[in-house]
Amino acid sequence: MDVIVSSLVLGTFVFSEGSRLKMKNLWIYIASNLLVGVSLGLPLFLLMRQRKLEETP
Repeated sequence: MDVIVSSLVLGTFVFSEGSRLKMKNLWIYIASNLLVGVSLGLPLFLLMRQRKLEETP
């Protein structure tokens, strides 16, 4: 049950934060979450989110 809840929360976070920052290819983070798990989807999204924040003035 905790894996399902974590995946749903990650999906919500990816779409809300990704839309706010106008990030592209959000489906990659959802696919990595579904194929491997939250242990890949969340760090990958946070890495790309940080890069997006650093490039934005």
